[in-house]
Amino acid sequence: MGFDRNILYSAADTLNRTAAAIGSFLDSEAAVSGLEYLEELRQDTEDKLQKVSLFLNDEWERIEGNKARLHEIYLFMDYYEKFKESVVRLDNWRIDHIGADISDFDCADVGMDYIMLIGDFDTRFSFVFNYISNTIGSSAEIKRRNLIGLASRLSRYIFGIDDVVLTKAILQKEFPALKGTWTGRKNEATYFGKHFRLTCEDMNNLFFFRDKVNKLIKLHYSRNDDDKIMVSDEIAVILSEFRI
Repeated sequence: MGFDRNILYSAADTLNRTAAAIGSFLDSEAAVSGLEYLEELRQDTEDKLQKVSLFLNDEWERIEGNKARLHEIYLFMDYYEKFKESVVRLDNWRIDHIGADISDFDCADVGMDYIMLIGDFDTRFSFVFNYISNTIGSSAEIKRRNLIGLASRLSRYIFGIDDVVLTKAILQKEFPALKGTWTGRKNEATYFGKHFRLTCEDMNNLFFFRDKVNKLIKLHYSRNDDDKIMVSDEIAVILSEFRI
């Protein structure tokens, strides 16, 4: 087959889209259409993860000794873990709503389908993920925990802010008296904020934002949606190196 990173990118995009959809569903009033959409996404997610599983089984001998390939799978692992976090939130919602008559559509089935999905693929991916975590995970986690180099890596997107300020804002929710400026696109700012679990208010406390005529404006996650951001986009690649 050969190393086809598109299999990983496609699966990561689907995981990211599904996690975002689960988040949107949980942050709004439950609706039949939302549950039906989540079921559609679950089927697509299962298909993409199946392809990744087959790919890893077929190519593992070629991947195992290649640090570049291992790192690409390590980045995919991040998207899988974020997806799992969203599934846990969905399952908590399911438990809280047991017996609630929100519709004729069985929300319990949707939640359990997702739980069974990650249970299945946790088992399938366990050997590879454990191997990669033990091989390259420890050094990467040190960098991520301290957010060392984040400001430098984001020099095309931010101005007037350094690693210390970013670390305090992201990890401790301590925001600077003098905000930095976000110079990238607004949807990229939304992606950044969600990546580090910052609220929209947090982002506006951390950065100034300007419109096309250089007028100061507020960032709005709903208005500046990040659903068009692909895992192969530069901002996504950079942020995949830094997780909390």
